[in-house]
Amino acid sequence: THIFMRQNKLLLLNHLEQRIEIFQSDTLSTMVDISYPSDKKWAKQMIQDEQNQRIYGLFKDRQAITIKELDIRTGQTRAVARIEAGLNQLKEIKVLDGHLYYIKENEKEQDRAELIRHLMSR
Repeated sequence: THIFMRQNKLLLLNHLEQRIEIFQSDTLSTMVDISYPSDKKWAKQMIQDEQNQRIYGLFKDRQAITIKELDIRTGQTRAVARIEAGLNQLKEIKVLDGHLYYIKENEKEQDRAELIRHLMSR
């Protein structure tokens, strides 16, 4: 379960019940079905862009991490970025104003890391 604020509404991402519960003024106003919690590639991580309040999920496969935007009106996700690295190589994944930021460890020199900025598709 993840909780976010967006446009003065509290969004409860209820992964057990596979739905978004949207609260306005402490009252449940809307419920939207979601299917990504049953996707085996979902890394069980959600992040929010503090600037534009969009919400993203992280999905992993063998060679990459895919960042997918969650449409809170429909519950659908859409890929907006792909990072060619394993999740264990990445630290501090953040989104700000449509840009993805993360720290990537150097595979050869473990004590060195690099800050990466990546523009996501809109």
